[in-house]
Amino acid sequence: MKKLLILLLLPALFTACSKDSDPPSSDAEYFFVGKLNGSEVKFEITASGNNEMVNSNGGSIGPPDCTFDYGCGIGIFDPGQANVSVDFPSLFVGDCGDEGTVFPTLFKTGNWLFGNGQGRVAVSYFDGTENWSSAGGAQPAGAVFNVSSTEFMDTPFGDYMTVRGTVSCTLYDSGGASKKLEAGSFSMSFRQYF
Repeated sequence: MKKLLILLLLPALFTACSKDSDPPSSDAEYFFVGKLNGSEVKFEITASGNNEMVNSNGGSIGPPDCTFDYGCGIGIFDPGQANVSVDFPSLFVGDCGDEGTVFPTLFKTGNWLFGNGQGRVAVSYFDGTENWSSAGGAQPAGAVFNVSSTEFMDTPFGDYMTVRGTVSCTLYDSGGASKKLEAGSFSMSFRQYF
């Protein structure tokens, strides 16, 4: 009887273990999901959800040459609420009038280095109290930010690039403490500056 009970419980145990190790996922069109120090973080844009997606472009405008940063965040952007953002600093550098032509080619597929310089990417997580950023310290071996696909969208509200991919990295607070972001995946929309 004991052997039969153990045989019946083994499949349930394996199923429970595999569910714990499954990476977070989302069926939403726009999302950022992952595990932060082992706990799931999930930000999705859905019709019934409270999350919103915002763009944060910046840079310097000095015709003829401009430098533009492209950022996108998902979450609740009220005080004390959590959100996550991805920023591509100084992604466009060139003649201001060329941005419209070059914009669809800026978010290249493949792996990106972390950092605050041109051709790099920074991931930030605000936990409601403190900001944690990949730009706050060195990334360990195995850290990755991969763009798997992009899609250009010409809308009545401007031109956008939907960028999809995966991320695993270390996030740091201002005091140097760290949190590990693992099994992350995202689909976010970045707006053209002009």
